[in-house]
Amino acid sequence: MEKERLSSASIARIIAELKGTCFIPDEQLPIMVRFVNAANPATVERVYPDHPETTLDDGVKFIEARVTITNAAITNGISQRLPWLDEEARSSSILTKAMSEDQNTSTFARSLVRDYFKR
Repeated sequence: MEKERLSSASIARIIAELKGTCFIPDEQLPIMVRFVNAANPATVERVYPDHPETTLDDGVKFIEARVTITNAAITNGISQRLPWLDEEARSSSILTKAMSEDQNTSTFARSLVRDYFKR
């Protein structure tokens, strides 16, 4: 027996009715990063939840991640915190300019694209 496919409208109604908080298992976590210098995308470093002290301070521990469904408006402050995102909007790689200036840019940094930060 074939499963019935939900329409986009049905899915939207289901999502709109979701409430509460859920925990995110470690294996489902999104990639987490930090910037040593928020003005320079080439300074991005990956933060590993099982060893956050490798990119953050000693003693830092990752406890848990959770998502809470709310009716609050989406915040749009990422452009103020990472101003180079809008400057690089025409490029699929947010690091194109930085990479051409700094050959020491990490492989991880080179793999990031603007849509990871802003949609």
